Amino acid sequence: MVTDSLLERISHTLLSLGVLDLSGCIKVASAGIQHLTRLESVCIPMCSGITDISFRVLLQRHYSSLTCLDITGCYHISASAISQMSLCPSLTALYLGNCNQITSSTRLIYIRTLSEKCDKLQILDIRAARTFPAIA
Repeated sequence: MVTDSLLERISHTLLSLGVLDLSGCIKVASAGIQHLTRLESVCIPMCSGITDISFRVLLQRHYSSLTCLDITGCYHISASAISQMSLCPSLTALYLGNCNQITSSTRLIYIRTLSEKCDKLQILDIRAARTFPAIA
């Protein structure tokens, strides 16, 4: 089982780690993520231990190098925390499906903000959105 302590050990041994996939790892939170550096791709779908605190730590530590972020089904990340993704200038792929705390109206705001601030974004996955208004 992947835990925060395992991530800390990984950070000391895999110094060039750039891609991390923690899909479904429910025991991971900010304590483990804070030790990792220079990540380019982070996949944390269905990680119920990821909250606003751990998500903000992730963005603060990796905002300049992050090119791919998958938070599909991360139900405990709020809309205000997710809004900080626009601070990631190198983001090329973003997966937001089944993020229940994001409403249809906030999704529209995020898309507009991302289009203005993340000009490298090529993939935006919003599948399983409850409702999605057309962009005017």
